[in-house]
Amino acid sequence: MALKQMQRIKHGSFFDYSEQIAFFFLGLGTFFLALSPLLSRNSLILAAIFSLMTGHWRDACYVARHLRFIQWSVILIVLLAISLSYSIASLKHGLTGLFHYTKLLYIPFLLPLISSLALRKRIIYCLISSAIVASLLILLTHWDILSVSLFRYSSILFGRQPEGYLVNPIPASVILAFAFYFSLDFFLKEKQKFYFLLIAIFLFFCLFAVNSERTGCFIAIMLLIFLLFRYTTAKNWIWPLIIVLLVSFSSFQIFPSFQYRVKDLVSNFSTKPASQETSIGLRIQFALNSFKIIKEHPLLGVGVGGFPQAYKKTGGKVVVANTLLNDPHNAYLLIAVQLGIIGLVIYVLILLSAWIEIKKLWRDPEAQWFAKATLLAWAFNGFTDITITSTALGNLYVILLSCFFSVILQDKK
Repeated sequence: MALKQMQRIKHGSFFDYSEQIAFFFLGLGTFFLALSPLLSRNSLILAAIFSLMTGHWRDACYVARHLRFIQWSVILIVLLAISLSYSIASLKHGLTGLFHYTKLLYIPFLLPLISSLALRKRIIYCLISSAIVASLLILLTHWDILSVSLFRYSSILFGRQPEGYLVNPIPASVILAFAFYFSLDFFLKEKQKFYFLLIAIFLFFCLFAVNSERTGCFIAIMLLIFLLFRYTTAKNWIWPLIIVLLVSFSSFQIFPSFQYRVKDLVSNFSTKPASQETSIGLRIQFALNSFKIIKEHPLLGVGVGGFPQAYKKTGGKVVVANTLLNDPHNAYLLIAVQLGIIGLVIYVLILLSAWIEIKKLWRDPEAQWFAKATLLAWAFNGFTDITITSTALGNLYVILLSCFFSVILQDKK
C-alpha cells in the first residue's frame, strides 16, 4: 500500500514537473517571437510535447471537440496533405509547405497550459518584453550604435540589398503593435501602473518614428480604435474617433518616416502601381499573376508548396532576379493557389468560426476582447503578408489564440 502511494506521488510530481517545463518553453517561445523565430518555433514544439507528456491530451481532445476553428484547421491540414499527391512541387518542398501550417495543431496542446489569469498575464508580459528588446535593438541599429547584423533578408523588396537588421522588422512591427495594445489596456485597467503607459509610448515611438514597415503601424491604429471603443459607451463614441484621428494626424506631422510611408501608399494607388518597383506595385503584380494561376487551377489548386513553381510559369516579376518567389505576400492568395477555392473557403471558415466561438468565452470578458483583437489583426494582416505560414507571425497568432481560448476549459470543470 505504501509502495503504491509512493508511486502515485512520484507519478504526480513527474507530471507537475513536465507541466512547469512546458510552460517555461511556452514563455520562452513567446519571448523570442520578435528576436529569433526559429528558437520561438522550436520552443513551442517542445511546449506542446511536454504538454502531451503532462497528460493534457484529454484537454486537447475536449478543445478539438468544442472549438470549430480547430476542426476546420485539421480539415485544412488534411487537404494540404492530400494535395501532396498532385502538387507540382517536389516532395521536399511540399512537406516543408505542409509543416508551416501544422502550427495550428499546437493550439489544443498549448491551451491547457494557460490555466489561470495570472499565467495568461505572464505570457503577455513575455510578449511585451520581446517587443521592448526588439525595439531597443532596432533603435541601436538605426542610430548605427550596433553594426553587427544578426538578421538579413532572404529576399529584397525594393531592388537593393538592405544593410541588415538585428531583428526581422516585418513581423517585429506587428508584435510591437500587439505589445502597444496590451500595454495601453493594462494601463487603463490599472491606472496606478504608469510604467505600462511609458512602455506604450516607447513602443509607439519605435513603430511610427523608426520602424520601416507600414503593416505594424496600421495594425497599431486599428487596435487602438478597438481598445478605445471597448472603454467607451455608445453615447460617447465620438471621443475615441477624435483621439484616433488626432494620434494619426500628429504622427503624420511629427514623424517624417511615417509621413513618407503614407504619401508613398497614396501615390502608389493614385498612379499606376502595377508598373512600379515598389512594395505596393510588386504586391499588385504578385496578386495579378496569382489570379492567373487560380484561374487555371480553380478547384484544387496546384498543391501545397507549389506556388513558387506555378508563379515562375506566369513569367511575373520577382523581388530578386533569377530566383523563385516563395509567396504572394498575401495569406489568402497563397492558400487559394495551393488548394483552390475549396482551400480558401476552409481558411476563411477558420477565421469566421473562431470569431463566432468567442461567445463561448463569456466567463472572461477580457479574453473575449483580446481574442477579437487578435482575430481582427490576423484577418487584416493576411492581406499584406503571409500569416500562419510565417514562422514569427504564425507563432504569434497561435500563442495569442491559445491564451485567450483557454477559458473554454473552465466549462469542462
